[in-house]
Amino acid sequence: MEDLALEPSKWVLAQGTIYPDIVTSGGSKNAKVIKTHHNALPSLRSLEVVEPLRHLYKDEVRELAAVLGLPDKFIKRHPFPGPGLAVRIAGRVTSDKLALYRRLDEIVLQRLRAADWYEPLWMGFPILIDMAESRSEVEGAAHLTSQLHEWVRQWLADRGELPSEIEASILPIRSVGVKGDHRTYEHPVQLWLAHDSGRRARVPHDLMEDLSRAITNRTKSVNRVLLTLAANRPVAAWRQIVVLRMLVSVDTLTSDWGKLDHDLLDDIASDIMHSSTEIDAVLLDVTQKPPGTMEWE
Repeated sequence: MEDLALEPSKWVLAQGTIYPDIVTSGGSKNAKVIKTHHNALPSLRSLEVVEPLRHLYKDEVRELAAVLGLPDKFIKRHPFPGPGLAVRIAGRVTSDKLALYRRLDEIVLQRLRAADWYEPLWMGFPILIDMAESRSEVEGAAHLTSQLHEWVRQWLADRGELPSEIEASILPIRSVGVKGDHRTYEHPVQLWLAHDSGRRARVPHDLMEDLSRAITNRTKSVNRVLLTLAANRPVAAWRQIVVLRMLVSVDTLTSDWGKLDHDLLDDIASDIMHSSTEIDAVLLDVTQKPPGTMEWE
C-alpha cells in the first residue's frame, strides 16, 4: 500500500483496463466515446484505481501472461463481456432468457472446440435478440429496402454469383458501431441467399466480405450486415432471433469476422434451431470492425 501511495482508509479498485478500453471510452487525446460501458469511465476517478495493464493492448497482455506462466486455458480463453451476459441479450433481460442464452452459448462453444476453431477466433458468441422488445423503426424502411434489394441483386449478378432467391431488408433493431472514429447506433441489413430448393446459397466468404463492406458504405442508417443461416418463418414474423458473432483480431481496435467453414456454420445454426422452439432464425454477423463493434452493445 505504501509503495503505491494508497491511503489504507480508502477503498481501492483494481481493474484489468487495457489500452483499447481507454481509446473506445474517449480517454485518450483524440479518441471519441464509442462504448459507454467500459471500466475506463470518469465516474471512477474519485476512487483509488489500480490499472497495471492500462497501456497494453490485449495481445501484449497475453504475452505478459505467458511470461508469468499462466495456463493456456486462461490466456487463450475468449473475453467475457465486462457488463455481464445481459449485454448480449437485446430486450428485457429475464431469468428465462439468461437460461436460454447459456444453452445457446454452450452450443456455439462446443461446436467451435470440436472443429478446432476456438483458439483461432478472438471470440465467438451468440447474441439473443427479442425483436418486439428491441424494435426501432427504420425511417423510410420500405423505400430503402426496395432499393437495397435491387442493388444487392445487381451487385451479385455483376460478379457472376446470382442465387435463385435473394432477400435484402433492413431490420428494425439497432446496435452500436463506429464510423469515422464516431459512435453510431444504427440498423443491420439482413440477407437471405438461397437456391430454388430453399437451400442456403454458399457465397464465397471473400465475396461476402466485399458485399458487406459495400452495403455499409452506401446504405444510410446501416452499420452491420447479417447473413441468414436458417429461419422457420418470414422476416416480418420473427420474434426471437440469434446472431452469431465470430471474430478474429490482434489488438481489438480492429477485427474481421471469422471465415468459418460453411458446414460448421450450418451445423451451429441447426443445433440452435433444434434446441428451442423460441428461436425463429439464426444469422451470422459478417461485419468488420469498423463499422461494427465487436459486441453489439
